[in-house]
Amino acid sequence: MISSKTLIVAAAAALVSSAALAADLPSRKAPVYAPVAAPIFTWSGFYVGANVGYGFVNGDRVGVWAPNYLGQIGDAKSQGVLGGLQAGYNIQSGALVYGVEGDFQLTSMKKTVGLGPITAQMKDPAFGTIRARLGYAMGNTLVYATGGVAFTDVESTLAVGPFARKQDKWRTGWTAGAGVEYAFNHNWSTKLEYLYVSTGKHWTDQVPPFYTRETQSFHVIRAGLNYKFGGPAPVVAKY
Repeated sequence: MISSKTLIVAAAAALVSSAALAADLPSRKAPVYAPVAAPIFTWSGFYVGANVGYGFVNGDRVGVWAPNYLGQIGDAKSQGVLGGLQAGYNIQSGALVYGVEGDFQLTSMKKTVGLGPITAQMKDPAFGTIRARLGYAMGNTLVYATGGVAFTDVESTLAVGPFARKQDKWRTGWTAGAGVEYAFNHNWSTKLEYLYVSTGKHWTDQVPPFYTRETQSFHVIRAGLNYKFGGPAPVVAKY
């Protein structure tokens, strides 16, 4: 007859054996993965883009000398479409974004004024700027001011009766403006921008003994699309 002591020992041995077998079996717990946070958006980086817009000025004065001042030919409305390319680099520190941008534009802006037998035509076939930018970021929206150096191609023709002379010169001046830019994602953004471009007063064509002086300035409104290179990597939480 089996004693109660023997039964207790046998039960204990069976319990220990079951525990050891369970320890050898694979765990059914799901693996633990570190959570991945969404990448943090930043305006920092190098970008390139294209733009299209409109240039205009209400009136640029054109005067005539021969050699003394004869009078003003008139105020001419210079206007036309424009388009070009831009490239720049931004650095973001907190909500502040600062950087530099350069662009080159082709335009159809021109004006023609006349007084009696004297006719003057001014064209702006192209211009470019190199500007600093300072902005305030509100997430994917950037509001900024910009300003710097402007380079304008001024093509002018002065005709006095049957005699005419044409000149084509690049002028240097300044530009200032502001804009707003919105980023769709880490790489693509669109912008709307205003610039005022001025290269001051210049002596232009001369048909002896006549010559002219022009005030060269215009407004620009343009929309653009930018592509920013690179992008932040996902942030992995560590424990």
